[in-house]
Amino acid sequence: MVSKKKIFKDRIDAIDIMRGISMFLMILVHMDVYWLREESMWLVAFTFISLNFMGTSQFVFISGLGMTYSWRKSQEILDSPRLNLKRSMSRTYIMLVVAFIYNVIAILVRPDVGIEGLWYWNILQCIAVCRLMGAFLLRKPIKFRLAFYFIFLVVHSITLHWMEPRLANSILADVIFYIFYNPLAGDIFLIFFSFFLMGSIMGDVVYDCNKYLHAESFREDNGEKLKKTLRIWFITGFAFLSLGIIVGLESTTMDHWELIPNMNLHPSVNFQTIPLFLSVNSYSWALCCTGVHLIVLFTLFYFLDIKRKSIRPWYLFKMYGLYSLTIYFVHYIFLILPFAISADFSLNHVNIWPVKLILYILILGLVYNIHKKTRGRKSFEYFIKKYSSDIFKWIQEKDKKKKKGEGGIN
Repeated sequence: MVSKKKIFKDRIDAIDIMRGISMFLMILVHMDVYWLREESMWLVAFTFISLNFMGTSQFVFISGLGMTYSWRKSQEILDSPRLNLKRSMSRTYIMLVVAFIYNVIAILVRPDVGIEGLWYWNILQCIAVCRLMGAFLLRKPIKFRLAFYFIFLVVHSITLHWMEPRLANSILADVIFYIFYNPLAGDIFLIFFSFFLMGSIMGDVVYDCNKYLHAESFREDNGEKLKKTLRIWFITGFAFLSLGIIVGLESTTMDHWELIPNMNLHPSVNFQTIPLFLSVNSYSWALCCTGVHLIVLFTLFYFLDIKRKSIRPWYLFKMYGLYSLTIYFVHYIFLILPFAISADFSLNHVNIWPVKLILYILILGLVYNIHKKTRGRKSFEYFIKKYSSDIFKWIQEKDKKKKKGEGGIN
């Protein structure tokens, strides 16, 4: 095993900040869902429809990017694709267990979900399964993964179009729904895996850009390659966004998140349809999401990781990105805490804002203390890193014993 020299920054600021933005927006929507009284639910609908391009879809995109980037970095040290795959899968196994435990707790807290909630497409299960499937595509060429991005979009669109009218009348439709779409207002695998695949492509692109940037002898042609790469993918982002809007201008009643009835709770609004590109789970919505992800990624990467602009204005998002999983679990405690004090707790579209601000500050204070006082050792991120590392070491020891046994036989 050959150890190679480390030539990269420990973390890419753009990745952390994009993850932090997604977590910030998820909490924003969750506060509305949990705390708003019914007549004010129009606020969550308008918030969601305006900002969801950078919500859970972006979080999954960043997960794919981070997995590939980590793979490439580890390959510099491990020098063995097989060993690197096992290292990556060790983390995936932990995430699958965490996602299952989360689903079990959700069933206990909300019995109305039923036993089918054990297989429920929330963000944790989505990322864990995406990592499991994506591990076998990490070494495939970019063009191959890009083809699969579109294949999954097409398969999803055809399957959804066929399945929805047949639910409760077809066993096959019900089985497909339970495996891939439970619930429709969730982070469903078939379409979200496309975001993960695009993220995996960007992991390779960002890694190569960093290689150009931090090479021991930075040559002029490295700078040209870097500029060309950034320009190509930035334009590609605008192309995806424009295409998504153009093909999604038609009106639709497809509304798995019940955005139309909630928007219509506003006294001056009466929508019967929405543009297809704003309809979550539509192919045009997915294209728009991808476009936004690419534009945001390369804008942040250019200014923060290449030009090295100060991240102080982005500090909140940086911290939210570093401890996104910890925040994801902890914020649910804050969301249900008011109901322990008063079962009738609710807010309207005006008085919810100072409470939102207080919650954001409390969460920032919590993760700041974890970061400064324990160096992250009291976080869920550290827990996953530690136990996935233990699993990987166990696998390595097992492989060594197996090789010794085979050597003894020979």
